[in-house]
Amino acid sequence: MEEDLLPPLIANGLEKVLANPAIKDYDVAENLSNHAIILKGEYEIYGESQLLETAVQLAHLAVEAMPDGHFNRMFPLNNLAAMLHLLFQRTHDTAVLADAARICKKIVDETPEDNGMWTGRASNLSVMYEAQYNVTGDTTYLKQGIELMRRVVGVTSEDHWERSGLLGNLANQLNSLFKRYRDLAVGGEAIQFAQQAVDCSRPGDPEAPEWLNSLGVTLHEYYKRSYEARVLELAIDACRKSVAKTPDTHVAIARRLDNLSELLRSSFLRTGELDAMVESARLAEQAVNSTPDVLAEKNDWKHNYATKLMLLAEVTDDISMMRTVVELFRECVQSTSEKDPDSPDHATQLNSLGWALGKIARKTGDPAARMEAVRVLQTSVDATAEDHPSRGQWLMNLGNVVELPVHEANQDAASVPLGDADRALACYVESFESLHAPSVIRMAAARNVIRVLAGRELWERAGQVAESAMQLLPIICGRQATREDQQNSAIHVSGLAADTCSVFLKLGHAAKAIQWLEFGRGIVLGYMMDDKQEPEALSSLQQRHPALAARYDTLRLQAQAPINAQDPALIDVLRHQRWRAIQDMVSCLADIRKLDGYGNFLLEPDFDELVAQAVDGPIVVVNLTDIGSDAVIVTPNGADAIPLPKARAVQAPSLVQRAYTRFGAARTALASERDIYAEEDGDDGIGTSDEELMWLWHGCVKPVVSRMRENKLLGLRGDDGGDGDVLSRVWWIGSGVATALPFHAACRDTAHAVVTTSDGGGCTVESAADQMIPSYAPTIKSLGYSRSRAASCGVVGRAVKAHRVLVVAMPTTPGQRALKGADREADAIKDIFAPLSPCQVLRHPTAEQVLACIPGSTMVHFACHGSADLVDPLKSRFMLQKDGGGGPAADSLTFSMISAATVTHDSSWLAFLSACSTAAVRADRLKEESLHLASAFQVAGFVHIVAALWPADDDACTRLAALFYTHLTCPQGQSGYASPASALRRATLQLQSEYPNRPSIWAPFIHIGA
Repeated sequence: MEEDLLPPLIANGLEKVLANPAIKDYDVAENLSNHAIILKGEYEIYGESQLLETAVQLAHLAVEAMPDGHFNRMFPLNNLAAMLHLLFQRTHDTAVLADAARICKKIVDETPEDNGMWTGRASNLSVMYEAQYNVTGDTTYLKQGIELMRRVVGVTSEDHWERSGLLGNLANQLNSLFKRYRDLAVGGEAIQFAQQAVDCSRPGDPEAPEWLNSLGVTLHEYYKRSYEARVLELAIDACRKSVAKTPDTHVAIARRLDNLSELLRSSFLRTGELDAMVESARLAEQAVNSTPDVLAEKNDWKHNYATKLMLLAEVTDDISMMRTVVELFRECVQSTSEKDPDSPDHATQLNSLGWALGKIARKTGDPAARMEAVRVLQTSVDATAEDHPSRGQWLMNLGNVVELPVHEANQDAASVPLGDADRALACYVESFESLHAPSVIRMAAARNVIRVLAGRELWERAGQVAESAMQLLPIICGRQATREDQQNSAIHVSGLAADTCSVFLKLGHAAKAIQWLEFGRGIVLGYMMDDKQEPEALSSLQQRHPALAARYDTLRLQAQAPINAQDPALIDVLRHQRWRAIQDMVSCLADIRKLDGYGNFLLEPDFDELVAQAVDGPIVVVNLTDIGSDAVIVTPNGADAIPLPKARAVQAPSLVQRAYTRFGAARTALASERDIYAEEDGDDGIGTSDEELMWLWHGCVKPVVSRMRENKLLGLRGDDGGDGDVLSRVWWIGSGVATALPFHAACRDTAHAVVTTSDGGGCTVESAADQMIPSYAPTIKSLGYSRSRAASCGVVGRAVKAHRVLVVAMPTTPGQRALKGADREADAIKDIFAPLSPCQVLRHPTAEQVLACIPGSTMVHFACHGSADLVDPLKSRFMLQKDGGGGPAADSLTFSMISAATVTHDSSWLAFLSACSTAAVRADRLKEESLHLASAFQVAGFVHIVAALWPADDDACTRLAALFYTHLTCPQGQSGYASPASALRRATLQLQSEYPNRPSIWAPFIHIGA
């Protein structure tokens, strides 16, 4: 013990103890314990380990010196437990934690609950329980702590001086439970208690910054599940205040800076605002600089700083910064190598160094960087146990670098050979086959395996891997997860279904290709539709076999549980639990599939059910990937595959080539959060230029039309100009690169799409709209959903006057440009329906007013601004307005609000969304989920939806709407309304004749539904 650390009073107490080791003197014990508390406080300010070690020694001596049976005998014991816990936090010595927990349990057991000291002592025990949970992964400890803390908070008065700390402890423990099980109700409760801890902090309370920090961390954890922007804003605000109130020399300053840095990183990933990422990196650097070199945490902060700096370097394309990151990671590796080369941290640091070197090698083609990256990553993999959860990701990193092109001296870049494909393939296969790796890592590895095997035309093996990977989908994107979690999971599985479809089409198995495509696309949309209709699959299992359903869902959650602990013992426990859950799930699924009616549980849908949806016209599925380009015509007789060699990337316009590049590049590594952002190609989609529509016609639509004519699937065009009774209906579904392509607008020449033969014997096949009545469906399942709604909708058999029309018009919108055509559009619709049906026009309504009017409306029409959210499609919205107190303020009617609406199913027939990008998904990695405003109305129960694939011209919207409703209400030779798909086709052709060379004007609107 350092003598210069000891004030005279402590030295005197020590002299008595040393002179008589068995001394039992209360004054001596109290003196030693009080001064141990003083040293503990100085440690928390200065962070010097010797201060804490001395405090622990004094606390031990104080316990020994306390007379047996003394009324205040618990005082030094309680102090000792608190210091041991602090020592454990620094050293991660589980024996120290066990001692602390044992002491706390003894104290609580011997303290009556009516004793004023019981609450604080019970709170300390709960903290020990939480620490034991963190070490063992056993939730029994955590639940015991939460139960104890609920009792403590329940008996603590509102004005109790410790109430803030007690509430903060409960909040922290609930947040740990939330992280484990992802139950938003638990997360919300954690936030509630964390906020109360902050609110009841007394002025000048030294612990107040800690409660602010805890609130920020709890909010951030909730944000990572709910993805609510406001939650993230509140989290950042709390952590900013915490940092501002923390002295620069405080022991917790680095941790709090690092937490705020992580929050700002999340903000950048959400908004793309570079300033947030710059500040994140700066704060992470401050965390490093504020930590003494002797503390082990410094290496952790340095690693976090380097990771953020690399993200900033990638965004700014700064190769110099990337090299700085490499040097930082080198320092981390050196530090762990010197202190504990056998530590799991050492392998982690090696992986990070190799990953950063790989980034440089990919960007510069530097062979030395590539070679070092391979060597370091291989060392990292070799140093990692086969059942370690990170091994799968590290194998992926190694494979990605091994596969990089090898640059030789004086070699033309165009002729650079590929890297070691066999070694890379072995890495990917091992990563995919690792049951201990997270399912999303295994999925990413599978896509790389498929790509390499496809390049060698090893189709059978590629098909086997694809099928195995597809069976991971229900685990990754589970039915019982929150919508936000489902959407986040869908990012990681994006593209696999399209790849699998391409592989099975290469094998000549068109039916199986369509089955797997239906299984793996529009997952979240499908779950939403299931929630609105007769439960099936897992929902049905829950009703008929609840115990087995609960077993499956528990195992699925355990199999997906994140392993982000620092303690090696806890990592071992959690990875074993996850491995057991994955193994048990195999037998659980086998048991479920033995049940009558569940043989295909969570596997590809029955093909007969899919082809049954082609009863009213063929369904054309166009699947474009860099593995293959094909169309499949689905009819009640089966699936007919058509190769589309002219639709490959090499012959595509530049915008389509970029789409191919993005789709293929998504496989090379696990998707990062930022990958969900839309590419900055502008707002217009593919199909707004003559070149793109001509490519689409020749490369895709014309071969399909020709095959359908050969098979007599298309009706002949009528002499009278045609209507829905003459031309055949065709439903288009795009997949892969083809998602959201405007098949209806494909033509040989936008100015002269229709060409009549000289003998008057019909017309040459020159455009899609000339040959059919085109409609769209996100998936075949969604088409079936709309058809089930159509069957219960009474519009066709009911008198027209019984129908109600709702028009939402926003000629001006706060913060947006004026829409001069909105009023004209609303007036034109009202005039058309005046002699037919009641028509209500809402000008400048609130979202609440619109939602109140949608139920019972036969048709709803929106003439306003629309926005497809860049990050979260569930937040895509119509821009309305509300009273802002000092004038109009923006209001939003979002996807989530619309899809959750309860509509009148016997009358909700048509939704016309005359707004920008209402059939578009701008979050690039979620395009195949088809979560846009049009599908929100489809989920709500509307049978027909008209929506725009890209931003629509204001005047053109007004003109198209008037034409559409005119054709809709004036069917030739019919009573009631015409087919919405037919009315839209006729209106579009008329608009095309008025703007022949401007497809961006006439082509954006499509029909979705039955």
